[in-house]
Amino acid sequence: QFLESLPTFLILYNNIIPISLYVSVELVKAAQGLLIHADLEMYYAPKDMPAMPHTTDLNEELGQITQVFSDKTGTLTCNVMSFFKFSVGGQSYGQGTTEIGRAAAKRMGVTVVDDRPQEV
Repeated sequence: QFLESLPTFLILYNNIIPISLYVSVELVKAAQGLLIHADLEMYYAPKDMPAMPHTTDLNEELGQITQVFSDKTGTLTCNVMSFFKFSVGGQSYGQGTTEIGRAAAKRMGVTVVDDRPQEV
């Protein structure tokens, strides 16, 4: 009887973890965040910024990086999204147009002035 019910017991109660263990793990994560903040090898001198972990899960996420993508020259790409324009209730705010808007204007023969700021 005991051996028959043992697998059921293990399956049903395998996720019961003491609350003190959760608290201990969170304290360790917070301490690791402080170590990340104090690490001089993660200091970025041009902007005078140390590493600033804003979450206790940062150290777990850092360990999950498996691949770094680069272009064919081997340099890392910098994907920058620039905010130019938005629309609320049909009212347009801001300046500029999208690549799609420029392509559509070019097909219709309309000259579009490129007043975008220079890329960083």
